[in-house]
Amino acid sequence: MDEHILKTRLHDIQDDILRLNNAAFALEASNYKNYPDNFLEFSLDTAVRAEKIACKLRSLIGGYGSVKKDLLMERIEEAHGITVGQDGEIIVVTIPRLLPKYKKVRSGEFINQPLYYAMSKYCDEHNIAKLRKCAVCFVHIYDEKLGLGRIRDYDNMEIKNILNTVATFFMTDDSGLFCDAYHTTEFGESDCTRIYVMPQTALPGFILELKNPPKSISNFEGNT
Repeated sequence: MDEHILKTRLHDIQDDILRLNNAAFALEASNYKNYPDNFLEFSLDTAVRAEKIACKLRSLIGGYGSVKKDLLMERIEEAHGITVGQDGEIIVVTIPRLLPKYKKVRSGEFINQPLYYAMSKYCDEHNIAKLRKCAVCFVHIYDEKLGLGRIRDYDNMEIKNILNTVATFFMTDDSGLFCDAYHTTEFGESDCTRIYVMPQTALPGFILELKNPPKSISNFEGNT
């Protein structure tokens, strides 16, 4: 990459960081109780700015060629804390954050890239057979200290691209002919998303077990 282009793009990112800092100050100064709509708007603005900066830096570093993509993705995966493992016949993918809000343009790129790398590395290290008849369960876990007001509709989350990425490694096909999909919401100690991929026959028992813990949303509402 030409040095002039590199410096120009770095200056652009530096400007973005200043705007992010201003957005964070605005968020801090907003009054959540009296002006919840403003707080929500400032929150979204701050989060989106941060994600754009991260994506721009990834692209810049990758384009410059000084850092190999695998090394970059490995560090990003570690920073996100994404894990992939197995519990018997069930694949468990953990993302220590909620899925981002769905956006038509480059939606979910921030989390989808390191997620792809984490699953690719796991499959390289383990003998994973793709499931032909499968079920996938998204468990959206919200920090219980922050209340019910943060809970979003499932169709407002970036799910499609995430599911496509998961299907690439663990499913023959994610169409309705081969895959059942289930979503549920829980409370926990911190925001988190867990994705479970399993044979279709395992789903009914999995759901029954999943809804029993005391911090599931259904049980929480039943005790209020």
